[in-house]
Amino acid sequence: NIKQDTRTEVQIRGRRILMRAEQASPDEKERLWPLLTKVYGRYDDYQARTKREIPVVILHHDLPSTR
Repeated sequence: NIKQDTRTEVQIRGRRILMRAEQASPDEKERLWPLLTKVYGRYDDYQARTKREIPVVILHHDLPSTR
């Protein structure tokens, strides 16, 4: 749950990277949503079928990496 602890870890090409997660503001989401749905159009379909708002999470690479 990123609201409880914003630290997270992603793996890219076998490299584990510590990141800080942040939910996009409404303005940021408005700007980013079309980019996300261009890559994965089913997000629009899913959003249309649910009453809950699908959050957009931004990852910041400002923590030291691990191996």
